[in-house]
Order: sequence, then C-alpha cells, then structure tokens
Amino acid sequence: MLSIKLLNMFTGVILILLFATCSSQNGVLDINSREIYVDNGVFPLMKTINDNFNQQRNHLLANIEGVNADEGIQKLLNQQIDMFVSTRNINHNELQEMYQKNFRIGYLKLCNDGIAVVSGNKTDIDKITTDELIAALMNKNQSLKVYLPPVSSGTFSFIKSRLLQGNEPINGIITSSENDILKEIKNDEYAVGLISINLVKENPDLRILPVGILRYNHTAYYYSPFNQNLAQAYPLSRIVYVLANMEQRQLAFDYAKYMLSEKGRTVISGSNLYPINSTIRSIRI
Repeated sequence: MLSIKLLNMFTGVILILLFATCSSQNGVLDINSREIYVDNGVFPLMKTINDNFNQQRNHLLANIEGVNADEGIQKLLNQQIDMFVSTRNINHNELQEMYQKNFRIGYLKLCNDGIAVVSGNKTDIDKITTDELIAALMNKNQSLKVYLPPVSSGTFSFIKSRLLQGNEPINGIITSSENDILKEIKNDEYAVGLISINLVKENPDLRILPVGILRYNHTAYYYSPFNQNLAQAYPLSRIVYVLANMEQRQLAFDYAKYMLSEKGRTVISGSNLYPINSTIRSIRI
C-alpha cells in the first residue's frame, strides 16, 4: 500500500519541474470546445478565472463544468479529462490506482481556501471552536445540528480526514450539495453549516462565524476565513490544487501561466482566498 508519507519522502526525486520544458506553437494552444472540470467548492472562483482566461485568448474558449472532488479526480485517473481543479489532493487509493496504471498526474498549488462555518441570524451563536464542532459531529453535543456537504465532496473529505481525524461523523446532516446547506440553515436556530468559503456570498440572512482553536494555555484564539488568515491561522484552511494529465500538460500549463500571473492572483485575492507562489510539478511512483 502506498502512503502519503512514503510519497513525501521521495518528493525531491519524483517532482519534476515543467515550466522549463512546456512549450506551444506561438505560445497558444487550441482548446476550442475543451472542458475545464472544477470542484464545485471553488466554482465561482474558477468561473471568474475562466472568463478572464477566455477573454485573453479571444475566440479560443474553454468551457467550465463543476463536479464534486471524487468524481473529478476519478475522471482524471480514467483519462476522461485532462485537468481538474480540486479542493483536495489525490488520496491513498487514488495513488494506488495511479501506480497500477503507470500514470502521471501533475499538480499545481493554486491558493489557500477554507471551509466556513455558517449560521442563520436566528441562532445565538456568534463564534465556535473546532472542539465544539467535533463534539457536535461526534454526538457529544446534541443541542447543535451541523449540516454537511455530500460525501463525495472535497469539503466532506477535509472534515473527515482533518477535523475528525479519519472518523465518520455521527451527528451530521448530509445534504445533496453545498449550496443546499445555505438554504437549510437560514431558518434553523440550532444549526450551523460547513461549506466552502468561496460559495458563501454576502447575505443578510447568514453569518460566517469566526472559528477558534485552543492553544497551549487553554485559551481559544478565533480567526475569520479570509485572505491571509487562510494561509497562516484559520483552523479549517486547505489548499486548492490544479491536477492535470501529464500527457496533456499544455492545457494545464497555459491555465497555470494565467493563474500565476498578476491578473490571476488579483482574481484569487478578490475572492477572499490567498494565492500561493507555485510551479507545476508531477507525481509518478
């Protein structure tokens, strides 16, 4: 069984810088009618980036389609698509499948993203700690309901693997989409929802709660999920990845070139996320 730890041990050996080797005729790749698959959790961000990317390329248009993380990564592993923008990286089972298929996936760390804890205005909750979220999800606090995204989403994967340390939530209410969470909590005075911050727009009926983490002195320090906090302090932060089929890496390269430009980083910052200085690298076991 392959492991992330094993992968990390050999990072210096298996990561291959591509910017120096990628090229295209006249610097333009014809991606007419090519679809860019993106994680539903960052669809608004990628829609803006894609619109700007297409304007820069005039008539050479890339279409955008949103799917959940599990579906997008599986399509990439099946070589049905060339690129997927994901709110999580590939997991152990996907690494195993990639190894069996002798397949290479390139990745780019695009930005720091986060999971927001959102409540309706009818609740008396104005902030929450990660310990309180864990207690509610593991049925130790039955007075607080927590709405969760679909199991196939990158947001659910983060909640299970990072917040709950691999445990399945016992008390969460799983919805059919992250956007459904916003509808559910508006009129529920005993509930909060966990949702990708990029999906939460200004809404007078909703509140984004500061999330606290207990430090060594048993004092909770609270942070809001915006911009630089996502890179330095917010406890529910994560990384957005651009994953690409290395056999078709020019599409990812062209996209990455724009996303890492000043214009692309401005779009990311304007979405309250935090851009990462990065290059495209590849994973091959």
